[in-house]
Amino acid sequence: MKQETVKFTQEQLNNFNAYRKVQMRGKYNMFDSRAIAATKLTQNEYAFVMDNYGELKLASLENLP
Repeated sequence: MKQETVKFTQEQLNNFNAYRKVQMRGKYNMFDSRAIAATKLTQNEYAFVMDNYGELKLASLENLP
């Protein structure tokens, strides 16, 4: 049975990509306030990415060219 992915807006996927860029640098623990600042996301946007990380990751992989 194929797992159905959740639909996200382009903005939410862009926020996920901003989060991933900071995460991949490995400079900060992603719970550190400096990581939040480095993403340039709001607290709510950042929390949304953290809460929906797995689903956003799947959705971003499906949107690759």
